[in-house]
Amino acid sequence: MISWNPDLPGRHFKELRNALSKFNREHQVKVIPTSELDKKDLHDVVDRWFVSRDKDGIVVLPGRYHNMINNNFGGTESSRVMLVDDKSVGFNAGWETPNNSSEWSASIGIHDYSVHDLGVALMYEDLVWIKNAGYKTCDLEGSDPQALRFKTQFFNEFKTYKTYTFYVK
Repeated sequence: MISWNPDLPGRHFKELRNALSKFNREHQVKVIPTSELDKKDLHDVVDRWFVSRDKDGIVVLPGRYHNMINNNFGGTESSRVMLVDDKSVGFNAGWETPNNSSEWSASIGIHDYSVHDLGVALMYEDLVWIKNAGYKTCDLEGSDPQALRFKTQFFNEFKTYKTYTFYVK
């Protein structure tokens, strides 16, 4: 994040700059803390996301997100919802990496696919927030190959590693 430039300069980022410019030109965009929005609206984002997501063999548990909403995103240090044209359409949340206060774990980022390039706008919002918060690195958490391609388009250089995810119920 130290070398990441939110202006996205150069040819490598031209497509992203154009997508973000068009997105912001065509829509009224507002980002607010999730605590300022009714929980039902956040649950609706999760429900729409679950129906619309790419079901490319990836097991996803929407209950995880519903539980986070019900618990007011407890354990996260930041949770923000994006409103596009006054409708909640996606949210980001995360926390500092344990034992490394200079690294951010961008662990939650979902949207309902309702607007073209919404994923780009939501990811960009998260990266700008992380950069402005002063984190030196950002762990974008585990990704399937399609999500990894999407995430890495925002960087000139990046490191990948294998992530093993588990949870206890």
